[in-house]
Amino acid sequence: MNILALPAALAFTMNLTLCLIVLSSSPKHVPHQLFACFVLSFATWDIGEVIMISSPNPVHAIFGVKVIFAGLTFAPLFFLHFSFVFPFRRPSQWAAGWRLISLYLIPVTILVTFLSTFEIDIERFKEMKSVFYYGLLLEEPLLFLLFVGLVSIFWGMCTFWGIKNLIRSLRATRIPRQKLQIKYLIFGIVTMAIAGTVINLLNYFFQLKWPIFFLASLYSLLVSLFFTIALIRYRLLDIHLIIRGGIVYSIVSGLILAIYILIIKNIGEAISQKAYGRSLLLESAMILALVFMFLPFQRKVGDWIDRFFYMERVRFRAKLSEFGRTLTELVDLGDVARTTVQFITQTFHVDPVAFFFLKEDGGEYRQIFGNPFHEEKKYLSQSPFAKRM
Repeated sequence: MNILALPAALAFTMNLTLCLIVLSSSPKHVPHQLFACFVLSFATWDIGEVIMISSPNPVHAIFGVKVIFAGLTFAPLFFLHFSFVFPFRRPSQWAAGWRLISLYLIPVTILVTFLSTFEIDIERFKEMKSVFYYGLLLEEPLLFLLFVGLVSIFWGMCTFWGIKNLIRSLRATRIPRQKLQIKYLIFGIVTMAIAGTVINLLNYFFQLKWPIFFLASLYSLLVSLFFTIALIRYRLLDIHLIIRGGIVYSIVSGLILAIYILIIKNIGEAISQKAYGRSLLLESAMILALVFMFLPFQRKVGDWIDRFFYMERVRFRAKLSEFGRTLTELVDLGDVARTTVQFITQTFHVDPVAFFFLKEDGGEYRQIFGNPFHEEKKYLSQSPFAKRM
């Protein structure tokens, strides 16, 4: 596989993994099925990029481009259908029956027309030095622009309609967790749309002459990050899985790899060319320098991931550590009991809590601190309750 395809391959792996996690958690649940299809459409886009970049001949590269267009064409419809049923099924004439089938026929018609009618070719960009990338050669540019326009209109219609459905669900639900999930979903969809628009506008107005897929790998990694945060931090679709930070580490690795591809390798070639020829030793030295430069940040990134995704766990560890240090400084039994009861009450959110102490004669347990009960509690040391505890 071409090294230029590694960011897209990472994004494909993450999106496919998230798709399988969502689908396996509840395969018969319609919201899980639709969200899995939504993520899978982006995974289709990613695998199309991998095929396009790694293909040894233009025929395979053109097939990769068609796979990319297939994923991008169906993604907005899966989001729209998902908005009809998340977090609960809303009454709508478009959520079932022939109306829903007609919605699915729109991307099918657009895609079939494009694949059967439009003629495209592909070439590699040579003026980009080491960053070789494919660009499209259009046999009929007007037809291609018509296809892009139809897909853009379809994207805008589905996105607006889906966000409108989510806003209605946000107003209808009374569960705080569902409100938080819907808000993040709306924020993520709007942010992804704005990011894609800004990238294309910058490319157009500043005449950067970057091909349409030049930043697609980085953008797909951002999409993967959005899905990861939605599932892990905000518990979208009630998926209660303990997922380690490896997915986010992969995203960070992909960004570092993109920096290497877009900056380090070009700088190495530019310097080596001025030094009368390419220098593999110089490029290798710059790569090693980049690796060592990022080593000090490894633990900081790991700590940030723990704080971001596992904030409750981090807070519990901090409270437990502080509780242990406090106990080592106490000598009075009453202070020990008071500190223990307060820690249990604040950490585990239980009430009431009582602290019992075995008298010196060993006869019974008596309460020495805690919330008062309706009557004084005491337990004989040989009672079933005391033995069980």
